[in-house]
Amino acid sequence: MNLIRLHFFTTPLFCCDYGFISFGIFWGIPPYANQAMAQQAASENPAPAGMIRSSRMTQNRIKKLEKGNLQGPEGIVLHRTVSSTTESTLNSFSSTGIGTHFIVGKDGEIIQTATLSNKTFHVGKTKNEGDPNNSNSIGIEVVGNYNAETGEWEPLTDEQAASTADLVNVLYDLFNLDVNNVKNQEDISAKTAGEGETVRKAIENCIDNCKNDEN
Repeated sequence: MNLIRLHFFTTPLFCCDYGFISFGIFWGIPPYANQAMAQQAASENPAPAGMIRSSRMTQNRIKKLEKGNLQGPEGIVLHRTVSSTTESTLNSFSSTGIGTHFIVGKDGEIIQTATLSNKTFHVGKTKNEGDPNNSNSIGIEVVGNYNAETGEWEPLTDEQAASTADLVNVLYDLFNLDVNNVKNQEDISAKTAGEGETVRKAIENCIDNCKNDEN
């Protein structure tokens, strides 16, 4: 599967105040002709601090997930939900208060569940000092189950892979991150083998090679 990074930044679509990572981000729509129009739209219909406003993203903020100020961030951590649906993942986030900043459903829908100015509990105890942790990383859950009998993870749908890659690239641009900042959860904490790796392999052609692609 060949992934092509979609370029959402051909026109100025940002309205940001990076002082305390307090920003309303316009990703992809509307197709404003210039910065002045984007700024006007932001002032008339501002996004909540740390939330991304986009036709490609649903805001479903679960304040129970937010555990205080996010530092950096310095990493992006890839997870699988070990569930079959987005709804069951949202229910888990709401009941436990443990989860990631984003969920990517099988249909490619991206749901933002916590602001990017707050940390969430999504990593657990890290294996090594210096690994991305809850305090300084953004978590992305990709809906998919694990078959304990075969030891295999459910593959990403094409829509999931495309949306996850696009989201990672947007986070690259927002926080000056690159492929070295993207981590599989099982590499930094005690999780089932292959969890983040299945996501990484599905999107690696884009996140590894597309950041500086001008085509």
